[in-house]
Amino acid sequence: MDYHEKAFEYAGETVRQVLTLATGVIALTVTFAKDIIEPGSCALPWMKWGWALFGTSIFFGILTLMAIAGQLNDAAKNNTTPDMYAPNIKIFANCQIWICFIALVVTIRFGVIGLNERQHQPRVPPATASAAPPTTTQPTAVMTTQTAPTTSTQAPVATSTSAVRTTT
Repeated sequence: MDYHEKAFEYAGETVRQVLTLATGVIALTVTFAKDIIEPGSCALPWMKWGWALFGTSIFFGILTLMAIAGQLNDAAKNNTTPDMYAPNIKIFANCQIWICFIALVVTIRFGVIGLNERQHQPRVPPATASAAPPTTTQPTAVMTTQTAPTTSTQAPVATSTSAVRTTT
């Protein structure tokens, strides 16, 4: 194996490592986003930008692997030495790495904002069974007034009924 083949092998491996990093960070933030931020959080746009940038980095990583494969294929067809620094490989690889770096910075910012918001929220202690006052049932009298269809000389009749009302 000569140095050119080894260089292409390492370049491809580096691209795959950055692809793995990007997809792993997306998977982790999707999984644990609900534990870091609340709906309507100021950190939400940072998270979305991070995902978009990681997705773009993944796209450029795939283009880089395709450019490497194309360069190796052209060199094999033409019986020439492959050029590791071909413009298509350099452009795609640089875009992948720099966009992934920016996405990492944005994602770290998202985490810091989200955790700071959670830290500054007022903590409400969970309700326990012993903290609630007991509910008592006491009978109380309820006065109702019934009006019967009568002539104009009769007054309404008041009746007393017993009812159970729950008080706390």
